[in-house]
Amino acid sequence: MKKIGIIGHFGGNKKFNDGQTVKTNELYKELKKNKNYDIAIVDTYYHKYQPFRFFINCIKLVYENDYIIVIVASNGARILIPLLAILKFFWKKHICYCVIGSWLDERIKKNRILKFFCKRIDKIFLETSELMKNLNNMDIDNVAIMYNFKAVNELKSKVKRQNRSFCIFSRIVKEKGIEDAMYAINRLNQEGVVCHLDIYGAIGKEYRQEFEQQLAIYSKSVSYCGIVKSEDSKKYLSKYFMLLFPTHYIKEGLPGTLIDAYFASTPVISSNWLSAEEFVPDDVGYRYEFANKEELYKTIKFCINSPSIVERKRLAAQKFAKNFLPEKAIKPLLEFLDSYEE
Repeated sequence: MKKIGIIGHFGGNKKFNDGQTVKTNELYKELKKNKNYDIAIVDTYYHKYQPFRFFINCIKLVYENDYIIVIVASNGARILIPLLAILKFFWKKHICYCVIGSWLDERIKKNRILKFFCKRIDKIFLETSELMKNLNNMDIDNVAIMYNFKAVNELKSKVKRQNRSFCIFSRIVKEKGIEDAMYAINRLNQEGVVCHLDIYGAIGKEYRQEFEQQLAIYSKSVSYCGIVKSEDSKKYLSKYFMLLFPTHYIKEGLPGTLIDAYFASTPVISSNWLSAEEFVPDDVGYRYEFANKEELYKTIKFCINSPSIVERKRLAAQKFAKNFLPEKAIKPLLEFLDSYEE
């Protein structure tokens, strides 16, 4: 059996619905299906509480396993990638890094040490073609695309879709453009175009007070609906006319909420971040000028007035979702794990 170690945020004994934790657990579950893999893990959740023990556990994991998969955001990579690259040199292990998000190139520009060690691990798997191009331009060529993915259950019964109902599934922080969506939906209602926005997700502590103030202002057209378990996202998303993704992060990776939407056959209206064209193509949704709330308003209004066009995008979204099935998305990683002789 191939001995594989995974370092990532599994969440300890708590339940997390953020993209990093969901992706880490989904990858673990998918690899566990292969009976030829003997898998051990180290949970980065504990690194703040037990830093010395976490450090020792990482070294032990590398020593005891032939293949190491590290799946962390770029902040965690600053420490783990140099450590793993050094251990690889001494113990001849096979190391790969599954990147979360799309900020690695920016981190490398500011950290020459990180660049040095990134070039010395075996493989870096990226979520976006934009990031791959940028790293290639920085003379880092041990890279490949591995899209984010979700294992999505079939709906047990057909859910009735609510016309003119929009939703956001996201971390609730200002940078996600939440207020742009509130503004657009409220303005349409003021003009007599009846529509509603439901917002789901964990509210950032620093943003909670401001968010609640905004909710009070827009209470007639916007509702906060709490947190939905990752495995239930499709069921909820399938009720809505469209998903709004008004992010102000220019370098989003491949957000899990988009994958959920496509599996729910729910088209997307998205701010045009750097990789938006790759993940919100014209046949499954609409992209508007980055962080421009006036353009968001116009796009929502157009979609409300063009239900037949939205319906065509709904059918295309179902097909597009197949790109993010686990068995298809992780093929590059499986090829990496199978490329070395025992």
